[in-house]
Amino acid sequence: MTTPANVGRWGKPGPHRPNCCRYCGRFGRDCQRAVCLACDTPQCWDSACAVCLVGLFTTRNFLGPAEDLVCGYRCTNLAVARVPRVGYACRTCLPRPARRWNGESLRLADEIAQRVAELGQTRDIPGWRRFQWYDT
Repeated sequence: MTTPANVGRWGKPGPHRPNCCRYCGRFGRDCQRAVCLACDTPQCWDSACAVCLVGLFTTRNFLGPAEDLVCGYRCTNLAVARVPRVGYACRTCLPRPARRWNGESLRLADEIAQRVAELGQTRDIPGWRRFQWYDT
């Protein structure tokens, strides 16, 4: 999907209460729009990506010293996602981390691609949609 820069975002569907973000339903005003560095999906700013579940919105470390987060695979690139065992991974090292599930090895980059492909799709449950595209 191609969209103009700084227009639209993915959010949670459904009517939200008054005084809540119209995109995600979090209490307060509308959240700041952010783009995940790992899966490139625009959404509300949060501590982690709601789509791929591991992506970061910034390369800055807000919890510790104010420095850039770098890849844990000993390269000098900036991190785009949290990964197991090494902490963070850059975009070029993102295909490296894997986890075991039911006897198979699943690559993190493949899981991210699958979650992005399923955006906006419905399940067998009537009316169920995890994400909805908002044009404004």
